[in-house]
Amino acid sequence: MDAYSNMSAPPRSKIQVTVKPVGEHVLVKLPSHCNSICGKLRSMKSDSDRASWLQSFVDEHRQELDAVVRPMGFVVPVDAGVSDCSPFRSLPVVDDVFLALSLLGRMSGGIYIPRREITYSSSLFGCYAFPAKLLTQGVSK
Repeated sequence: MDAYSNMSAPPRSKIQVTVKPVGEHVLVKLPSHCNSICGKLRSMKSDSDRASWLQSFVDEHRQELDAVVRPMGFVVPVDAGVSDCSPFRSLPVVDDVFLALSLLGRMSGGIYIPRREITYSSSLFGCYAFPAKLLTQGVSK
């Protein structure tokens, strides 16, 4: 018999975890002026269609994407929510579509991997708070 055998009722307490960034952060999401990219990706029926369209976009704009200064080293940004980033609205926002696409397209499971190829994933539609010291350009206050 162990200690868990005697639990005859569900727990009464709840635990809620709130993660807030420590230090200066910058919101990274696809800027509103690039709704054509978001709209095009969302309108497609399958992930394979989205991935192939994104790959052709990346190939077409390879020079602009490679010219973007991006952080080196793995980064675990704070997930600021998918739709409105409401708890983090006061933070500065990345307004450069190539910087945002470069960062979001290189994320895997919530981790930014700098040497990863830009690929389609759900993180493209997300909103993440990256440490500000890593992003020196393309940010609006």
